[in-house]
Amino acid sequence: TFRTVLSSFCACIHFRHYLDQVAEETNDKLQETGQVKISDLCKTYDLPGDFLKQAFSSRLGKIIHGEIDQDNRGVIFTEAFVTRHRARIRGLFSAITRPTAVINLITRHGFQEQLLYSVLEELVNSGRLRGTVVGGRQDKAVFVPDIYARTQSSWVDSFFKQNGYLEFDALLRLGIPDPVNYIKKRYKSLQLLFLKTSCVGQEIMDQVEASVDEAINSGTWVDIVPLLPSSLSIEDASMLLQQVMRSFTKQPSTLVFSDTMVVSEKFINNCAELFNDLMHQKAEKEMKSNPVHLISEEDLKQSFLIENASSSKKDKKDERRKKANGRKVRSLPAG
Repeated sequence: TFRTVLSSFCACIHFRHYLDQVAEETNDKLQETGQVKISDLCKTYDLPGDFLKQAFSSRLGKIIHGEIDQDNRGVIFTEAFVTRHRARIRGLFSAITRPTAVINLITRHGFQEQLLYSVLEELVNSGRLRGTVVGGRQDKAVFVPDIYARTQSSWVDSFFKQNGYLEFDALLRLGIPDPVNYIKKRYKSLQLLFLKTSCVGQEIMDQVEASVDEAINSGTWVDIVPLLPSSLSIEDASMLLQQVMRSFTKQPSTLVFSDTMVVSEKFINNCAELFNDLMHQKAEKEMKSNPVHLISEEDLKQSFLIENASSSKKDKKDERRKKANGRKVRSLPAG
């Protein structure tokens, strides 16, 4: 039993010595390259990854002069390597002036992916980098510098102030991926009408409403398309007019033609009156060139009386014929 315990103790000491040797070799490689992947060490020493991580965790700072990435525990870095990459990342992202896909920078400059995201998040949160990372830690992640966001917002505010509307496609071209939500968040205190391709402010809605009101009260008509920005579609104009017409439900009757034209009933009646004389003249001319017999109410009465008289005569005639046939039958000799 003593030999067994002694043998196990010696084996344990030998194995610990072996792990120390592995750690020393790993540290040599780490100081040379700046980073070491646990997966590569598993292949070299034919040991499980979890076992190596556990073995190295007690030797970090003693034999292995480096640190394990907390977001990717399969990699060990030296402090010099992290410092060098932090400086490169800070310099590169400080020079960016427009939205840039992070994955493109990783590929182009050979950054370690998890390390870059960790350092980038640290720099942004500490304020060393002015910007935001949209999309999280994935292939679609995009870094948007504050200078671009400020320029972007300034353009949007200026355009909306001058024109009273915002076109969704224009915001997409600016690099705003969700124009509708962006507008709702930025102008949450304003009353905006969201259409198919754009959104319009109260000023444009008031202008259209005033034109419709004038057309109704003056007994005329109005097409709202010339009143709107040229970038708005017919569908946009139709949606806008539907919204405006809700204010005129108690007004005199109106009709909407071709989705964008409002016509007062008074205007339609006035137009119809202009054709009264013309229609009478046309009717008289038609009668003279193609005469037809018009049947009056008196003619209908006469026709009805004649028809009844004719029907009565026919009935009497049929009755006399029946009586004559009856007499002939009675006068025949008996068989």
